Amino acid sequence: MKHTHGRKSQAWRSARYFGKLNLAREDKYVFGDKQTGHYLLKFSWFPIERHILVAGANSPDDPRLAAYWNKRQLSKINDLKPNIRKLARQQAGRCPLCGQSLFVHEDIEQHHIVSRKEGGTDDRSNLLLVHYYCHQQLTAHQRRTWASV
Repeated sequence: MKHTHGRKSQAWRSARYFGKLNLAREDKYVFGDKQTGHYLLKFSWFPIERHILVAGANSPDDPRLAAYWNKRQLSKINDLKPNIRKLARQQAGRCPLCGQSLFVHEDIEQHHIVSRKEGGTDDRSNLLLVHYYCHQQLTAHQRRTWASV
């Protein structure tokens, strides 16, 4: 803003680019374009989410702490998109194919139990959340099965 309008005063630049652009908030100092209504989000509009440190020398390999690590894994469900959250909770945060946690640094995909080609829908009852690799294996197995029929 200062580079584009270097010869204009700060008051002019503020009047041009700042205002109450987000109508849902009572914030009068939001940067944006008054003509289009587009604006930048402010960090102060979002709550701070602190990372919970692992207590002491806890290890995921310790069988006595399985409940502790499972609770930490389930808290990651809140980071998913809202339409996927319910499905992940329904599956208790686990991949139904391999039994591992969905949150092992691998992409998560939606699998249709009855494929859309066969008339399956996008209802939650017809969807599974699986790892990317598990989804590839399942799809390849289904294709081989269809080819042999």
